[in-house]
Amino acid sequence: MRKFFLYLFLSLVLWLTASDFIVHNLTRGLSQREKELENINHAKGFFHIIINDLQPLSSADKRAYIQRLQNHFTYPVFLENIENISIDPHLSAPFNDGKLVLNTTPAVYFQRIGDADLVVGVGPLPELEPKSVLNLIIIYLVILHLVLAMVCLLWALTFGKSLKKITGAAIAIGEGNFITRADIWSNSFLAPLANAFNGMADRIHRLISTQKKITHSISRELHTPISRIRSRMELYNSADGDTDKQRYLKAVKKDVDELEILVNQLLSFARLDSETATLNLVTVNMVTWLKTQVEAFRFEFETPPILFTYPGDEIPVLADIETKLMGHAVHSLMKTVICESAFEIGVVLVYDAHGIVIHIDNNDTSLGETDRATIAGFNTATEHRFPARYSGNALNILVARQIILRHGGELKINHAPTGGLRFTLQWPPTPVA
Repeated sequence: MRKFFLYLFLSLVLWLTASDFIVHNLTRGLSQREKELENINHAKGFFHIIINDLQPLSSADKRAYIQRLQNHFTYPVFLENIENISIDPHLSAPFNDGKLVLNTTPAVYFQRIGDADLVVGVGPLPELEPKSVLNLIIIYLVILHLVLAMVCLLWALTFGKSLKKITGAAIAIGEGNFITRADIWSNSFLAPLANAFNGMADRIHRLISTQKKITHSISRELHTPISRIRSRMELYNSADGDTDKQRYLKAVKKDVDELEILVNQLLSFARLDSETATLNLVTVNMVTWLKTQVEAFRFEFETPPILFTYPGDEIPVLADIETKLMGHAVHSLMKTVICESAFEIGVVLVYDAHGIVIHIDNNDTSLGETDRATIAGFNTATEHRFPARYSGNALNILVARQIILRHGGELKINHAPTGGLRFTLQWPPTPVA
């Protein structure tokens, strides 16, 4: 920050110096030329008298006349041959025409005596600068520079204070204090930068908070089958008969299968969570597409009967979706509602002013009040555990939630009209072309 203000100060000094030099020289040139013309006009009458007096005289008398005249002047008055005179090039034409001219280097008046080869000269003269005007200009420039310096100083102090707040907030976030924000004046020059920084900090905070909750949920989900495997291995080692050992071994195999499913779900979620590319959206008829998903699920899994309800084939329900990801979300939730107590699965497609809605239900009426409260809590906090019969499905739900969020929608968990679980995928409506 010090380097920035040093560069700013040096730039300001250079700009003011350059402007002072340009203005000073410009005004000096203009005012000096105006003063020269004024001095020539004042001296014309004096030179006219001298020339008239000199013209009838001989050369010797002319020089004597000039000598007498010198006694009345404080600066030189002389008579010189024309070939010895050196004047500025731009004055040659008026000088040869017999006009009075004022040479600038040095400042000397010259006028030719008629057609003769003699020239009357007066000078060198004192410097012909309008001192008072230049002094006023210099004073004006000094005052202007001081005012500009004060304005820049006030701006630099405000700028530096805002920049210091942003820097402090960045350091605090880097140290792990994710609730820190850069609070600066809304009209500040750095307000857009602060708003962008605060938005980034909000996203980082939400991401880390979500990751902490997800890590907690995953650790609990993975802990359950691992604990069962350890317990059943101890029972296997202490069992006497082959029948008991086979039973424990079969149970361990089942727990390993569940652990493998959890790891696969974890990998799926990690892949979705890391993907930031734009979705490859395709416009599909949701009735046809969802029918295909239900049939594929029936073919892949041994499930209870699936009842698919939709508005009707004559009503096209169009939506822009990433077909692969949305299919993964639907399958994840259909796997979640499968349990021993559910003998039917319901898939309901709804299209209304709120958008596209897919309900996925089961009719597990054995859920108690504690289980229902746990399910309701999963809407807002990922660390809630699901009832035991749905163990291992938390990651399925997290995967589905991540997918629907990327589509600009939301996942809700409620009680189904049949008394069981209801998962609802809902996202904004897609205009029909």
